[in-house]
Amino acid sequence: MNNVNDILATIIAQKRQDIAKMGFGLGSEIPLKRVRNIVPFMREKGTILEIKRASPSKGNIAINLNPLTLAQTYRESGTKNISVLTERNFFKGSLDDLQKVAKAMSDIAILRKDFIIFREEIRVSYLCGADAVLLIARILSKEELLSFSAECVKFGLTPFIEIASLECVEKLRYVASSLDSLDFADSPDSADSLDSADSVRDSAISSAQIVVGINSRDLRNFSIDTLKPSVYRNLLYQYKMGEKIVFESGIGSAEAAKFIAQRDFYGILVGESVAKNPDLAKSIVSSFLSNVLDSVESGDFVDSKDSLDLLDSLDSIDSAKFIESNKSQIPQSALFWEKIANIIYKRKIPNSPLIKICGITNINDALLAINADMLGFICSLKSPRNIDYEAIKQIKIELEKSTQKIPLFIGVITESNSKEGKTAIQLANDGIFDAIQYHNCSLEEYKNFTAKHPNIPIYAAKSLKNESDIESIKDFLHLGNPRILADSIKPGLDSANSTHLKDSAHPTDSTNLPDSTHSTSGIQINKNLVEKAKRLAPLWLAGGINVENIENIINAFKPELIDICSGLEQRPGVKDRDKIKLLFEKLK
Repeated sequence: MNNVNDILATIIAQKRQDIAKMGFGLGSEIPLKRVRNIVPFMREKGTILEIKRASPSKGNIAINLNPLTLAQTYRESGTKNISVLTERNFFKGSLDDLQKVAKAMSDIAILRKDFIIFREEIRVSYLCGADAVLLIARILSKEELLSFSAECVKFGLTPFIEIASLECVEKLRYVASSLDSLDFADSPDSADSLDSADSVRDSAISSAQIVVGINSRDLRNFSIDTLKPSVYRNLLYQYKMGEKIVFESGIGSAEAAKFIAQRDFYGILVGESVAKNPDLAKSIVSSFLSNVLDSVESGDFVDSKDSLDLLDSLDSIDSAKFIESNKSQIPQSALFWEKIANIIYKRKIPNSPLIKICGITNINDALLAINADMLGFICSLKSPRNIDYEAIKQIKIELEKSTQKIPLFIGVITESNSKEGKTAIQLANDGIFDAIQYHNCSLEEYKNFTAKHPNIPIYAAKSLKNESDIESIKDFLHLGNPRILADSIKPGLDSANSTHLKDSAHPTDSTNLPDSTHSTSGIQINKNLVEKAKRLAPLWLAGGINVENIENIINAFKPELIDICSGLEQRPGVKDRDKIKLLFEKLK
């Protein structure tokens, strides 16, 4: 397999070679005339299910699939939109697949998904029966993106523009501000083939026809971040550049589809999971459709034509305004992750981790830790740091008196049915806790918690002992939770915050990091397991972190969040002023 860091360049280079040899049909016969009427793409909130044989990251997914059979299964699931991959080398698709599905599905909108790099490919897509065409902003200049979008509109097709960075947002802004002013009065050279599209084309010549896809997968290295789409969605809302925004990649379950619907995305695009297991299609479509929100107002933010340099920073994103204006519709369980996304992507120091200081037991320590992003309060008799309802409530009251902005309050539990667990749940229901961290829960316990308390934000903290724990993290992420805290090997709650990660089954795999990364017990972090966890989702890391080793741990693993407890204490439950001061100095 090609190096993932240059896979995009490899795909595009191969595409150019193929077109040079075989023409724009890429081995398929292109009809002289379109044989189906255009079906409006993403006319309403909903799903796009994908016909996908393979991918560069996963290899063969469903190499022997029958596109017509799979398309029929998708139609029966309730989807109104189907994506057909036509890239031949890495995804094993073809224009033959597109034509077969388009011919058989007269009532379903068909998206051609490929790495479009020539304007002529738009006309070919139209003739083959596509109703929409994927345009990847990352691989096109802003002039090409505008030209290709205009060509789509000219043929009555929907440009499905995929963005994945601020540079892509800037290109989209250029297209959105330019497309309305283009003159389509003189139709294309191929007017003879446009008869079935005329009515659509005449009524849809504007930027409003654009559907925007935000890919949670980075196509350069295939990593997934399911919070990234929220950041760019909020930016598009703010700049009035996206009425129809689709969440792409990382959706493998009905639970994940529900969670994304609750975060107010117009649609989802699901590929690998339903292509591999078509029986999932119905539950994913049903879950998304039954949880979609009413249209959320973008608000009177900023005109997309304003001359602002979006590439300088993310400071222009006012997610707080989006959250405040829509909190009556978006469930609290989803709003928490919108807040986290906002914090992550607006960090003042690039690549610096978020800080969670755990084990807070009193107002003095909370004030010392006021500059952290999160404060953790342990509600468990297994810990000497256990704290009760009234103490936590009073701490929040005092902090709110002292400053306008306070850290997020996280309740840490080891069981949900204990008196302490129920206290944490009550604190969350009362709006004192922003979320619950469920320490070393089983997948079944997690599912039971979310079913019983659907409005309470929650994430799991899982120990990393061996390879089976990596599989466990995959299972939790599969449910749609954007982050999992990777914690240390010992089962006790406090030992989890005072030791390093170690694979006891493979001690020789432990990385020889500098001595300052060792705890007093000499236990080492298992680099292999931590790196595997990091490849699944941005890394939230706990276990043996202190002011002596934090710089080495950040340099070694580049975590998105670090969780520190005993490493900042004088004694259990009492923080050390000097250690906390030193921590923040080191992170400047």
